[in-house]
Parts: sequence; C-alpha cells; structure tokens
Amino acid sequence: MCYMSAKVMNRRRTSLILVLPLLVVCLAAPVRAQQKCPPPPALTAPENANVFTPQQEVELGDIEAEQIERNTRVIHDDDLSARLNRIVDRILANLPPTQLHFRVTLIDLPVVNAFTLPGGRIYVARKMVAFVRSDEELADLLAHEMGHALSHQGAIDMTRNFRDVLGVTSVGDRKDIFEKFNRFMDNVARDPKVLQRARSEEEPHQYQADLVALYALANADYSPQSFADFFDRLGQTRGKTGGLMSDIFGLTTPNEKRLREMRKAIDAMPAACRIQSASTPSEEFLSWQSDVIAYSGLGRKDVLPGLLDKKALDPALRNDITNIRFSPDGKFVLAQDDSSVFVLSRDPLRLLFRVDADGAHAAQFTPDSQSVVFDTPGLRVEEWSVADQERTGVHELAIAGGCVQSKLSPDGKTLVCIDPEFDFSLYHVSQGTQLFTKKSYFKPDMYDLWTFEWQLILSRELGIDFEWVHLGFSPDGQFLLAANPESTIAVNTSTHEQVSLHGSLPEMVRGGFAFTAPDEVAAIDRSEIKNSAILKFPSGQVVKRLPLGGDRMSPAAHGSYLIVGPLKDYVTGVLDLSTNKFAFGTKDNFAVDAYDRTLAVQARNGEIALYNLDKQSVESHTSISLSPLGHLRATAVSTDLKWLALSGNTRGAVWDVSTAKRLYYTRSFHGAYFDGDTALFADYPKLDPQARSIARLDLASGRNPEPGPALDDRSTARQFGQYLVSRKPAAKGGGYARNVTIEVSDVRGGGTLWSRTFSKEAPEMTWYPAFGTLLIGWQVDLDAAKDELKSRPALQARLAAIRDRKTAWLLEVLNTQTGRETGALFVDTGKGSFRIENGYAAGDWVVIVDNEGRTLIYSVASGEQKGAVFGTRSELSPAGDILTVESQPGQLDLYDLPSMQKRGQLVFSSPISIWQFSNDGKRMLVLTKGQTAYTFDASRIISASTIQPTTADKVTP
Repeated sequence: MCYMSAKVMNRRRTSLILVLPLLVVCLAAPVRAQQKCPPPPALTAPENANVFTPQQEVELGDIEAEQIERNTRVIHDDDLSARLNRIVDRILANLPPTQLHFRVTLIDLPVVNAFTLPGGRIYVARKMVAFVRSDEELADLLAHEMGHALSHQGAIDMTRNFRDVLGVTSVGDRKDIFEKFNRFMDNVARDPKVLQRARSEEEPHQYQADLVALYALANADYSPQSFADFFDRLGQTRGKTGGLMSDIFGLTTPNEKRLREMRKAIDAMPAACRIQSASTPSEEFLSWQSDVIAYSGLGRKDVLPGLLDKKALDPALRNDITNIRFSPDGKFVLAQDDSSVFVLSRDPLRLLFRVDADGAHAAQFTPDSQSVVFDTPGLRVEEWSVADQERTGVHELAIAGGCVQSKLSPDGKTLVCIDPEFDFSLYHVSQGTQLFTKKSYFKPDMYDLWTFEWQLILSRELGIDFEWVHLGFSPDGQFLLAANPESTIAVNTSTHEQVSLHGSLPEMVRGGFAFTAPDEVAAIDRSEIKNSAILKFPSGQVVKRLPLGGDRMSPAAHGSYLIVGPLKDYVTGVLDLSTNKFAFGTKDNFAVDAYDRTLAVQARNGEIALYNLDKQSVESHTSISLSPLGHLRATAVSTDLKWLALSGNTRGAVWDVSTAKRLYYTRSFHGAYFDGDTALFADYPKLDPQARSIARLDLASGRNPEPGPALDDRSTARQFGQYLVSRKPAAKGGGYARNVTIEVSDVRGGGTLWSRTFSKEAPEMTWYPAFGTLLIGWQVDLDAAKDELKSRPALQARLAAIRDRKTAWLLEVLNTQTGRETGALFVDTGKGSFRIENGYAAGDWVVIVDNEGRTLIYSVASGEQKGAVFGTRSELSPAGDILTVESQPGQLDLYDLPSMQKRGQLVFSSPISIWQFSNDGKRMLVLTKGQTAYTFDASRIISASTIQPTTADKVTP
C-alpha cells in the first residue's frame, strides 16, 4: 500500500474499506500509428515472489479496502470519481493488458494523501484534489499510484508476510485470503522484522513506481517532466536533489533523492518519450475541483429490505449548543451544536438558516457582520453570507501532515496551524500559501511530551478540541497571540511580522487569555489566580486585576464583559468588567454571549433565548430547526421496541416508537432502563436542589419523574441498563486500581444483588444488560489473573498452548444477576499484534473490538476464534445466531453465526445512532442521526433474496 503526502510519499501500516463500482467511461488516447515510446520496464514479479494471481490480488485489495473504508469517510459520488477513472482508463489504454481491476475512490482525510491497494484500488483524498492544479497533475498522481499496483508491490509484500509470519506459501479463494489476512494481523508483532523491512523497502518501491509512471505518462501523451515538477512541489524539495557529500553526511532527504532519481530516469528516456504537454488548468477541471471540495453528505440512497415502518421523532431531541455569539453589529445571533450552525435574526428573534457543520471548530461572524466563517479539524474552511443565506466560499487547505491544532481568524482569511513537527505557521486560506512560520516553536520537552500525548488521547476520546497552545486573534483580526506554558509569540497578520511583547504579558498569557479589545488582553495567572488581569497589548501594562476562576474564558461580542468558567457554583459566569462582579451564572450551559445588557443563551427546552440583565428576565425566545444527533450520554430501547429514550448533556426525552410522539421531555440522564412496558428508570445527576437519584418515569401516565433514594454524586456508581454498579476501595484509604469491591444492585430497588472483592488488580469490565452478562478481564501476567488460574487446571492447559502467554488476556463471563462465572477463555494478542479496545459476552459468544477496527468473535466453550469482520459497533440477535456490524457510517451488515457468512445489508442515507433487536428477534429498530426511527422485519433482511455480494463480487462491467 502506498501512502502519498505533501511532505513525503511513504508506506504505512494502516487499516481502512467499502466498494465503489468501477465506472468504465472511456477517454482513451487515440491509438497511434506507431509506438513513440517503449512500454514501462518489465512489470512481472520475480519467480516465487508473488503467490497471488491477478484475481487474487484484486480480492486481497478488496479485503484491505474493507478495513480502510471502515476508518475513513468515502465520498460516494460516481460523477465526481468519474474524472479520475477516465484518466486511469486513458493511461491503461496505452499500456500492456492487465487483469488487475483499477478503480479510483475519493475519500476525506485531513492530509494531502493518496495510496494504492493490491489489485488496483486507488484512494485519493479530497485534500489532494485541492492540491493538484490541473488534469496533468492528476495524471501524474494516478500514474504513480498505478505503478505500485502494476509492479505488484502490495501482493509481493503480503506474500513475504504470509510466508515469514504464518508459514503460508499459497492462497485460495476470497474466504481463504480473508482468513489468512486476519491471521497475519493477529500475529504480525511476532516478527518485528516485518515493519522494519517495510520501512527499508519504501525508497526502492517508490523509485520503481516512479519509473513505471514516467513511461506510462509518456505513452498516454502526458509529460514526464510534469511529473517531476509536480513531485517537487508536493515533496517541498524546491528543486534540491542533494549530491555525493550531502549523501555521505546524511543530509539528503528521501524526497530529494527521489527527485534526483526521477530526473535521471527522464534524462535516460528515449527522446520520443520526453514529450511536453500543457498543464494549464481547464475551466472544466476547475469546476470539477470546486465540486469535489464543496461536496458534503454521505452520497448514498437508502437500501432497506424488510422495512416495516419509518417515522421521524416528533419532536426531535435538541442537541446542546456549544457556541453562541452575537454579530459585531448586534443584529444577528449564531448558535452551534455538534453538527450544525444556526444563524438567527435578533429583532425579531427567529431562525434564518441552518448550515451543516459536523465536527467544526467554533463558528464566528466576520468583523463586518456580513458573513459566518468556520473551519474543521481537517482544515476545511467555509464562508456563508448572512444576507443571501448561502455558501459563498469553501477551501481545503493542503498543509503537509495536517495540524494538531488550528484556529481561523475572524475574517476567515488567515489560519494558524501547529503541525505535527510543532512548527507554528500562518496560512492564507484562499491561496493556501504560508505567510509566517517558526520551526518547532512549541515543541514539548521530554516531560511535556507525555502531557501532550495524554491530552491528545483524552481529547479524541471525549470528542473535544485539543489545545496544546492557547490561540487567539484580536477582534479585528489584526493580531494573533499564541502561548503555552513554555513559549509565547504574537504576529501581525497584515505584515506577517512578529510583534514584540513587553512587561509581564508574555508570562501572564501562558495560563490562558482572551482579547477583550484590539489592544487589550485578559490573562489567567494560574500560579496565583488573584493576580489575573487585563493588560495592554503589546506593552504589557496592567489595566486592572480580575477575580477569575476556571480555566476558560472568552470576550463578549460587545460591552465590558468576560465569559468565564467553570466556577464554583456555575458552569459559566458573565463577569462585568466595570464592577469586577459576576452579573449572571448558569449551571448547565457552556455557551453564553453578551451584547451590552443582553445575553444570548440556550434555554433548557432547547430554544435560543435573549435575557435582559436589567430586567433579570427573558425578553424573547425561539426554537431552532432539527439538527442531526450529536453525542448522547445515555440511550435505551424497550425489549418490545415500543419505547425509546435518549439523553444529551443537558436534556433527554422518551418517545413512543409506534407513533414517534414524545412522552417525556426532561433534563439529562446518564443511564436508562425500560422495565417492560411500565416504566423507565434513569440516573439523574445532581442539580440543586435535587440530589442525584435513580428516578422512575411512568410510561402509562407521563407524570413527572419520581426520584428514588439519593445517590452520592461523587461516587463511581454507574447505571448499566437494569443494574447500578459501584466500585469502592476494599480497605480504608485504598484506591480503585487494586483491592477493589464491585457492588451490583437493581435500579428498581431491593438492595444489593451481589458484590465481589478483587484483592489484586481490578479487572477491565464491560456490561451487556441485554444478555445479562458481564465480561471481565486481565492480562495474564498480572497477579490477579494468576490467582484466578491457580485452581483451574483446564484453563492452565489452554494457557500453556498459547505461544506468547504474557501478552494474552484472561476473560471471564459473569451472570449480571448473580455475579457467578459462566465461562472463561483466553485471547491471544499475538505478542501485542492487536490491542483489545472493547468487548461483550452473549451466550456462547464473546465479541471483541480491537485497535485495528475489527470485530473478533470467540466461542466461550472452545476458546477458539470463530471469525473476524471489519467494524467496531455490533449487536447480536437474542438467539445469538445473527451478528450485525456497522461496517461504514450508515451501513449495517448482517452475518450468520457461526459460519460468518454475510446474510444481508441495510444502507441508510444518514449515519446510524443506535440499533437493537426485539426480545423475540423478529424485528429490529434502527435510529439514524437524522432522528428517524426505522422498524424492520428481521427475517426479510436476512432472506436469500436480500443476501448482498461480497466486495469482490461487486464489479460493474
């Protein structure tokens, strides 16, 4: 597999996958009277180097594609990918015949990237499309990727991997290849030379693909020299190729060596090959490029066999607003949740329009109040006209390696980036050019590197923006200030020059800051919070001290206010800078803004409200339109599929699925369980004056929830369906990692069901209330696991059969009602070839999710792995005979157990939020993020007439 980025085209071990039909739209170059240029050098593999036939290579690529497309967003638009496939067809038409199956797929990645799988699958990132300048450069890119496939590099590599790791020297049908591919993934770490060899072969593989590309381009009437020029720009080599001395001292970069080899190869080509062709972008190309950049959505139509009913939740659950801002002129309000940006007029307060902005950073009004701009972690920048209510600009910044942190200026014209090398740079958004840079300016030292990695992992798990560096633009966008605990820098965005900072300003802003005016900055002094202050920018003169708290703040849109949080008694407070007193506080709302004496907030019912500080009352409020579901704190579906409960961070609701009508609308809950058709038991957190408790919601009456006995809001107790589980130190002064007691009770009351003390290391745990099981586990070299095995000779015998026992895991299945063990098995991770991310138990099955994006199925009785599929979210039918796996956003695949044969497929035009079988297994409920509930006849999904072909079968002639 080839990986091509703006910094370096290299090979990496990844896992990604889906299928697009091959579009055979011929745009082959006219057959010439005689061959002007010889074909590429011999493309046959050395004897015994490749055990795969061309068809088997295609199947290997399809298998790898399943993994890739599970972990990346595929752009399912045949019209957009057609241009790429036509260029591939033109190149192929002038090459010797091949049985490989070439097809190009567009994907979304945050970096400039393209790569190839065995058999001819080529993936091109949208950001790469934004980077190329013409069809000529597209041909350069695609010819290189085709070179990897035509020289069979992926198949040769896998041949060697199968032989060295598995001892395999031949492969059979697709099922056999899939089984061996997964066995290889299960055991790759047993041979550390595999990855070392891949790295050592990277350069020669690239040289080989480049050589194939040069001759392939020439035969298709493209210019080989254009390829060298394109790579020079992509690889950022600036024409440098190194030489003997730089090679000796190790100063020549891999990209510079590649450019040198390209130029040598071009010089060695026959004169007839060194043709020149125009690379000026055509209007047609520019229009297509613009369409690719502007594309949004899944691009798929519903394919829903067995559909019984389809209803939109009425009314839908409102997501939590995470960002709310007045426009600088005070005439408009912007509200943003996980997936949308809403723009409202202020007088009267009403919704004007909604913008899809899934995962976007905080949107903002431009200084002239005429537009709204926002960017995404993938460096996509959009601008929307408030007056016209339509998008007026969209850009994909092609920054090598992407950014670990970025921020957009208020006018949307400049973006600051901290890249993986910790370079600090400013970029012109529309041109994509670098305006200013400081190399490794915010690079952490050895101690800070651990903190950096921990914060990065935590931010990804919680779905929040990662802030290694505090970044802020002045309200007019004239200045950028950046600081972390070690360094501070300021830049004039107009002149692109560094600004000198004076006084205590460089140190003060390292704890966090916010511009309160173009020439003033509020700064948090973390060493002594009472010394926090407003300082002049850039002189550092202290204007006034501030009674701050918390670790985040932002300026008000207008007026002498600062938005601060979290505080002792409030999530967010509004600090009046004229009095140094808090004028407003909210217990459950992070998003607040002020314009003079008016605040914009989200009410608990989900409406947007304007609050008058003088009158201490709401002066106007309005609802906003539906937004796709964002992060959910809790979900529950009744076993008969009649009732549905969902909760976000601040509000939750219960619906009657048969009518899709809402029965309850409440504040948020953190766990939920339907007790048959009578009640919902939900974990409501503390909200003064109400204590935390498991409340009962009567499904027949719809009356107010009935709180149960109070729970300690600081405890580790968590609700898992029917069960309330608490973890307590078994000894006074103990912790939660060792010598821990697990106590389980029924949320409906009645006291403790069972408890168990783990005197050594506490196990990892996963609860699966639908099947009444608890899966616990330890790595076998831990003391707790050793104690578990002492008196169990049968398990000891199984462990003795594992080759690398230290990295294996002992898993035990417990009955959630009694706490008694019902079975145990080992998972051999192949010396750490994969890591267990999650898992659950149901009947004889243990289902494991690993870090490679796979779902692995084990039999408890035999301890054997019975199958593997790509996907990380799954559900089992009540009988345990059907496994459903979300293989891609919006796609559910159904597999028969234990044969692991695919028996059906559901495709939705919206991503899936949750799904569940009825208790008799006859029906299945699917809720999409579009907040539509679908009910299916399960037997019709898995009937013979709905069996979906495997990826290898999906070939459109």
